[in-house]
Amino acid sequence: MSSQLVTAAVTLAGVALGATGTVGAQYLATRDTRKQIAATREAAIRAERKEAILNFLASCQQVEHIAEQRSQNANKFVEDSPGLTHDLWFRQKSLDLVAGAQVRHTAFELANRLVDSVYGDTHRNLHDLQAYLHEKRGPFLHAAKKELGIPQDPDLNTH
Repeated sequence: MSSQLVTAAVTLAGVALGATGTVGAQYLATRDTRKQIAATREAAIRAERKEAILNFLASCQQVEHIAEQRSQNANKFVEDSPGLTHDLWFRQKSLDLVAGAQVRHTAFELANRLVDSVYGDTHRNLHDLQAYLHEKRGPFLHAAKKELGIPQDPDLNTH
């Protein structure tokens, strides 16, 4: 009878060990799956932010071109100004949806500076205009790089 008891005990121990191994393996697989899901979600958010930032920069470039035209033509109104500045504000508001506080703040300041360069009573030559815009472009680019996890190069002069 004791041999049957030992056999039963060893069998139960084997079943318990197998069940513990199965539960442990499922736990590890679930943990890894959660990590993969979190990493995928973070990558999607970063990609959405990057796309919004690049769209905003493209719009900034177009409005800056209008400001340059105005600067070079005795501050005369440029025909495409309303449509391009409207698009700029739309892109800035898009950043409000997906970006962090520093990017949102610096994007608003840059957009405001660009619109001022297009509609304000500024009589700047091209060099002064570039310096005026860089005061707000630099902080925006710094904040955007930080949010996207891009290393900052202290020697790089961002224009």
